[in-house]
Order: sequence, then C-alpha cells, then structure tokens
Amino acid sequence: MGSAIVEAPFENHDDVELDWLARLDTPVHTLVYRVLAGVLVALLAVVIVSGLQRMRLYTLELGLTELRLYTTAFMLWIALGAIWFLATVLRDHRERFLFGASMAGLGVALILNLINPDDLIVRTNAARQDAPSRFDGSYTLGLSNDSTPALLDVLDDVPAQQRGLIARRLLNRWESAQNQDWRSWNYGRWHAWTLTAANEERLRALAG
Repeated sequence: MGSAIVEAPFENHDDVELDWLARLDTPVHTLVYRVLAGVLVALLAVVIVSGLQRMRLYTLELGLTELRLYTTAFMLWIALGAIWFLATVLRDHRERFLFGASMAGLGVALILNLINPDDLIVRTNAARQDAPSRFDGSYTLGLSNDSTPALLDVLDDVPAQQRGLIARRLLNRWESAQNQDWRSWNYGRWHAWTLTAANEERLRALAG
C-alpha cells in the first residue's frame, strides 16, 4: 500500500463546533459581532429592569404571590446569564459559558429553597400596612405546608373574618395527616403538623 495520509473524520475541529454559526475570520467580523452582541445584551438589560420594576409595583400595590416571586427570580437568572455571557463569550471563552450559566440557575434555585417562598409570601403580605383589611386568606391557604409557621405567627394580624377560615383549614390539614402513609413524609409537612398540634387549643377557639 502507498503512504497516503488518511485524515481523521473530525480532525478539523472548526467543522464540529457550533462556532460556524458566527464566522469570526477577520478582526472586523469579530468587532461587529461583539458590538452587536453588546447592543443585544444592553436591550435585554432594559427589558429586565422594566420587568423587575413592574413586579415591584405589583407587589407594593397588590401583595406578593408565587408568580411574582418566581418571575423575579427567573429574571435575575437571565441577568446573571447575560453578565456571564459578556465575561466569557465576548472574551473568547465560549467553552465556559454553559457551565457558568447552569451554576447561576442552580444558585438561584438554591436561594429560593433557603428563603422558603411560601413563608416569605405570607410574612410579606402580613407586614403590609393594609394587611388588616386586604390580607388574602383564601390565596394564602392555597400555598404549601411551608406557609404554616408564618400563618401561625401572623394569625392575629390578618382580618378578623379570615382568622376562623385559616384556623379551620390548618386543623383540617393536621387531622387529615393522621391517615397519610409514612412514605409521603417530608420535613415541611411534619414541621407544619407539629406546630399545628402545639397550637390546637388556640386554633379551635378561633375556628369556633
């Protein structure tokens, strides 16, 4: 056989990377790409700031909800991703972008778990100046068991006509828990039921 050189199928790495979507063959191409990408990130920043301001106004006027809280968290993740894009992709370190963006998402999710969203929603809405007249007990009772500690703490601050409703719902949750299988156990439910049992006398008095 001759001494012909056989080239490996994927030896030319430029052909297998996604970089072919943005050919940066010359300094001019690179400059144009960076300028356009920077403008796009700037426009994205305007949208994010506008969205955050809108969520803030909704919360101030109407109170905090799951949708408003998670929407804010999602926009913060997008903002972190945009900043990481500027720090990596536009500085010729594209291989680092995906890992950093993923870590930013995990970080936001971890923070949400640490702050206990349902607990935060109850306490935020109960701390409003108009809480005695506008606290939405029906919405609050749709939250998970993680909201129970906060509900017990702020029960005296909510509208009087809603205290009985909240007390009855907490007692119903606790009583129905007696029939649940151990395989459905989690700390949030256990903690909520423990606190409800400790406050049973108070709750029954409010429930009438």
